[in-house]
Amino acid sequence: MVDESIGSFFIGTLGLLVLLAISLIVAVSRVAPRSIVSFKSIALLAIGFHLVHFTEEAVYGFHRLFPELLGLVTWPLWLFLSFNFVWVGVWLIGIFVDPPNRITMTTFWFLGLASTVNAIAHPIFSFLVAGYFPGLVSSPFVGVLGILLLRRLNRASSNGKLPGAAA
Repeated sequence: MVDESIGSFFIGTLGLLVLLAISLIVAVSRVAPRSIVSFKSIALLAIGFHLVHFTEEAVYGFHRLFPELLGLVTWPLWLFLSFNFVWVGVWLIGIFVDPPNRITMTTFWFLGLASTVNAIAHPIFSFLVAGYFPGLVSSPFVGVLGILLLRRLNRASSNGKLPGAAA
């Protein structure tokens, strides 16, 4: 049963893996900022709201209902919580890496993208089940912070071109 649920978890989180790959591409293609000061406060708020968000998901059964929605085996709560706590830890460690490097920038781009996608995905899930879906209430707040973080990250990092370089 554990092997089956881990496989189910991997399949169910493939979308996040795609977002992580996009985050890596963005982080590598841009010059990291000299400091995280310009986006640190928004990143901390996004991390805090992510804690609220995945608590709502855990309490109301996201780890059971989302896999079922996809036709997969439900996930053990410990696996769902471990996954989320590891990411929160990674993001918090990133807050202390100043100046940021491409690895920490990848994690912040991932936080922004995943938060934004949450605001889109949860209403869709609720529509599909014709009712409340775990994470729906907090997802708009997480999404707004994700958009704000992405905007700050975009302004803080450059696209790799030197000022005055030919386009």
